[in-house]
Amino acid sequence: PDVVPDGNMEIRAVTTCFAQTIKGSSVIIKGRIDRSPPSLLGSTEPVDGVLGPNDQIIAHFNENIDCGALHPLLNVHLYYSATGLEIDKTISCNENTVVVTPNIPNRFMENQVLRLTFEDDGNAPAYGVRDLYGNRITRSLNYEFYVDRNSMRWSDPTFQTITDEGETITFSRQILNSGTFAQSFTLEGMPTWLTASPVNAIIPAGFTQEVTFTI
Repeated sequence: PDVVPDGNMEIRAVTTCFAQTIKGSSVIIKGRIDRSPPSLLGSTEPVDGVLGPNDQIIAHFNENIDCGALHPLLNVHLYYSATGLEIDKTISCNENTVVVTPNIPNRFMENQVLRLTFEDDGNAPAYGVRDLYGNRITRSLNYEFYVDRNSMRWSDPTFQTITDEGETITFSRQILNSGTFAQSFTLEGMPTWLTASPVNAIIPAGFTQEVTFTI
């Protein structure tokens, strides 16, 4: 009955006479009541909501799930949040953890918001998102995150100044390559009143390149 909460339990059978004195009892049987479906923990990765160069997409559930019943096409989905288009991926499941690996290059996900979804509509009884006791999820479980896997980044991306018309201002910023191999960059789309030098270069892994801007 629902009045008995989920959790570990111990039961035994007891017989009494009309005088309410104990005549005998059975051995204690230990067990567990679990009628709740699994849910995502707050430690689902990326924890900070940003998928960086060294991050993985890892869903952590509050209990072990039935990995053999988890279908990669029916129950696990990875979408572009803005368009709803699904991204091809592979999954691996172990106990309460599901690792999702996109099968597309990073450049197609960069600066996009993705949504990881677990769903179980019950139409395929052999498959589903359920725990080891058969409790299925009754609603979709979703987690959204932003993709920022570009290892090239500005050391200080903001600059503010006030200048009079006709006055020239020069300032510099560093581009950092935090990756493990050399990468090139090209600055494009700058307004006509702003120039940069250099506009392209190759930065070795772990090094920076100074770029000078002139207004």
